[in-house]
Amino acid sequence: MMGAEPDTPADAGVPPDADGPADGAAAASVGTPEAGGTGAQPAARAVRVAGKVHRFLVPGLLVLATVVGIAATFAIWVNRQALSTPA
Repeated sequence: MMGAEPDTPADAGVPPDADGPADGAAAASVGTPEAGGTGAQPAARAVRVAGKVHRFLVPGLLVLATVVGIAATFAIWVNRQALSTPA
């Protein structure tokens, strides 16, 4: 076994902010049961996915809350102005 390389993780030289392996086959087999893994995502990948979800979820909820608030304000104004008649 001369010249054999020591066992090192596949991502040993990859910076933490990298998107993953360059080839798609290695990226698809990470953590999958078919590849002998447990099926769980690595912690760093889960954090990146959560960050991507929050990037769209938070502004979307803010827009939704703004639209609902404006609609509610308009509905109250219409109720008081047009639908309430003095007795």
